[in-house]
Amino acid sequence: MRSSRLVRLALIAACFVAFAGAAPAHRTSADSTVLQVYFEGTQAAFAGLPPADRMVVADFTRDTGQPAKAVPSQDPVKILASIEAGNAPDVVMLGYVRPSWLQQGAVMPLDNYMKQSHFDLKKFTDAAWNQGYLNGHYYTMTSEQDSLVLLYNKDLFKKAGLDPNKPPTTISQLEQYAKKLTIYNSDGSIKQLGFMPNYSNGGGGANYFQLWGDVFGGSWYDAAHKKVTPTNPRNVQALTWLANYWKTYDPSKLDRFEAGFGTYLGPNDPFARGKIAMLVDGDWWPFYLPKGFHLGGGYIPYPDGHPELAHRSGVFGDVMFIPKGSKHPDLAWKFINWYMNSEREQLNLPNHLTGYPLLKSALQKKLAGKFGSDPNVQLFEHVLLTVHGTPNPLIMPITSKYLDNLNYDGNKAIHGQETAQQALQHVQQVTQPELDQALQG
Repeated sequence: MRSSRLVRLALIAACFVAFAGAAPAHRTSADSTVLQVYFEGTQAAFAGLPPADRMVVADFTRDTGQPAKAVPSQDPVKILASIEAGNAPDVVMLGYVRPSWLQQGAVMPLDNYMKQSHFDLKKFTDAAWNQGYLNGHYYTMTSEQDSLVLLYNKDLFKKAGLDPNKPPTTISQLEQYAKKLTIYNSDGSIKQLGFMPNYSNGGGGANYFQLWGDVFGGSWYDAAHKKVTPTNPRNVQALTWLANYWKTYDPSKLDRFEAGFGTYLGPNDPFARGKIAMLVDGDWWPFYLPKGFHLGGGYIPYPDGHPELAHRSGVFGDVMFIPKGSKHPDLAWKFINWYMNSEREQLNLPNHLTGYPLLKSALQKKLAGKFGSDPNVQLFEHVLLTVHGTPNPLIMPITSKYLDNLNYDGNKAIHGQETAQQALQHVQQVTQPELDQALQG
């Protein structure tokens, strides 16, 4: 969906809020004011797609009686500029959270509204709120969620003599499967790769370095003490493993192999074409597979000897928030509260595109549309109910700078130019002063 996973979410995941009409609910008293709901996106991203933005807003009006208007295809840079200029929208739906907006005060905390509305977080998965939780306050709610999962080609499993219904569950099994599934050309170049741990076509980079640290039980930020923690021993262990994996298959060969990748999620995507047997990527793949592709899925394998680390992954999704200076914050919360508690609306999420509900009750039911009966969609619903998910990207005051630093040194590590320890120590040395400066400002 994008050249980097963040950009992909911005351009396409913003479209994930595509819904079928919801049944009218009990209407509360309506204000004559027309609520303006801004949606991130581009005209190109919406081309040929259902008017998702107008549909969800129309459902809100139908259920509550509250007049509202969708304002689609809004540039997030311009949205932030309008907030800073004192001309903020009423309520905004973004393709992914911008932690810097929360830190700089561009977004209103939701704490008081949640308390007054008796908003019950236990009804939702943690992904409903943990993307917008910073400095002890709730700033955003998630409108659809996704998780990173293990994906594999069942047909390639069969050809390699592996059970297509039994994906690897531990890191050592993953390595064994990858070896069996890797095929070389006569010149020694990679023809088919068994496993790609940091899929550059789906974003790659720092988000995957963070992910593997999480999978190995690491942590990246100490919110209580305002300290970055890239040198957490589990993070070092994860990056060491990742670097060793790259060394096994030769970084130069992997780079050349990646250079031939086609458009992400398109017909020439290497996973769709059978050039990669296994990868870690988003749970939206069932919605984009070419005809005849037999997809398998599962949890990301965990480190051997540590079953307590099973079912770990990264979670993310579109977010809703009330910008600072919103002229109608009460109505904005009314919209957010309605959406979050509308099971019917959330069950309709994949009816046109992709995205999974936040309500636990909805995740235990068949989703609307033709994909509701897809076994992988049902599997990924279960994954989202049971995964120990941390926000990916991580939520902290300088997320973008932190991940840029991690991407730079992480890539040096997997190319053998630094040890994992050296790479993460450098991330620590560069990032902590940047954080201190941001907190002082």
